[in-house]
Amino acid sequence: MSSCCAFRAGCAQAAAQMLRAELPAALSYSVQGALGVVLERSRLISATTYRKPLLSDTSYLDAAGRWGLSLPPANMAVFGALYAWRDSTARALDESLQYVMPKAALLELSRTAPRSAAEVRKVLGAG
Repeated sequence: MSSCCAFRAGCAQAAAQMLRAELPAALSYSVQGALGVVLERSRLISATTYRKPLLSDTSYLDAAGRWGLSLPPANMAVFGALYAWRDSTARALDESLQYVMPKAALLELSRTAPRSAAEVRKVLGAG
């Protein structure tokens, strides 16, 4: 081992020992000042569980407004049904909305309102 590598290994070991020595004090949150505040906030945040807000009967209308979506009533009903299905499926699978159905697919299916599985595949480019 070259002297440069040995020096680096020695520095890494010294840093690890220093961190091990400081860790108990940091875990007790007795650190004062800004670091103590950050550690306490981090502890509180990590102790909470994120719960995605549930959809209401009009959530799809809020999304349509945010996305600048303007559809005839029948197509808006398709959008609402797909929007609710995508949310409930994503929750059941513990996956993201985009994994279940990308926004582009949701919008295209809402615009075209296919009436058969073959039409859905065609709209999505899979058939």
